[in-house]
Amino acid sequence: MSESVNFQSVYSQSVISSSSNNHVVLCDCNRKAKVVSAWTRENPCRRFYGCCGFRVGNGHESCNFFRWYDVEKPHGWQHLALQEARDIIRGQKEEIANLRWWWFEMLLKHKGVRKVITLYKIST
Repeated sequence: MSESVNFQSVYSQSVISSSSNNHVVLCDCNRKAKVVSAWTRENPCRRFYGCCGFRVGNGHESCNFFRWYDVEKPHGWQHLALQEARDIIRGQKEEIANLRWWWFEMLLKHKGVRKVITLYKIST
């Protein structure tokens, strides 16, 4: 049988619920915080909890909750490998965007605007 424990951080109003099977972190607006990866130079791929926010009218609000999921910062060869992987992924995303644009220009050139619009409507 799994025992559940709730405790409150001294530094934050957020509550952490834990059991043997899962950990749930609640943000300051009492919603389940999501785990997101940071891709900064200092913290490549370091995960943190952040507020999911909520819709207000046509907008979106958040309590700006933040807490590190990974206690330790990446360091040494792992830090360098993560930075390199991040840079490769960014380059690949840029290359994909350029290829999509090139493909679109070729379609326009060879098929004409009406055909491209028709193809776009069919694919969406």
